[in-house]
Amino acid sequence: MKVFFSQLINIFWTILGFSIIVWYWYVYWDPLLFSVFILLRLVMACFKLSLYQISINRALYERFGIRIVRRFVQDGDVVNNFYRQTPNTDKMTKKNSYEKLLNKTTMYERFHLFCLMFFALSDLLAVINKNYTAAVLILIGNIIYNLYPIMLQQYNRIRISKLIARKSSCLIQSNAPRLGKIEGAIIP
Repeated sequence: MKVFFSQLINIFWTILGFSIIVWYWYVYWDPLLFSVFILLRLVMACFKLSLYQISINRALYERFGIRIVRRFVQDGDVVNNFYRQTPNTDKMTKKNSYEKLLNKTTMYERFHLFCLMFFALSDLLAVINKNYTAAVLILIGNIIYNLYPIMLQQYNRIRISKLIARKSSCLIQSNAPRLGKIEGAIIP
């Protein structure tokens, strides 16, 4: 049921984000230009995600309202809080779970980067075609559907990386040998 509810949220945001792009390309279809846009974006996919990292500081993302956005997205706070109240909810305790989640955030970020660039190029085309209403709507859709999700994935990776580091340091400390009184040893 959690997956179903998360997917409903995902479908809602996808329809909202893509409706203007689908309409724009339906009206102004140019297969050559469309192909060039896709190829440009595929070339950009070769770059490391760290080049697109806005900040390593969680506070910056929080100033942009990421905590609010996080509530209303697929697998967001609303969905998670609802399902935490039900019994047998899995908690992520293994480092492996965190690393899987890191991979998932990377996949989501790459998808939204692809869309962000495609939306931006479409927005530029709308300005060139003097369709300013479409340009503004595409820009708003790009911010809501792509920029904020990219920032959310970066924010989540910062949080997850800190959890992994904290768990690793706790593991190291718990496995460290206990120093007790050693006969004949001089301990400064």
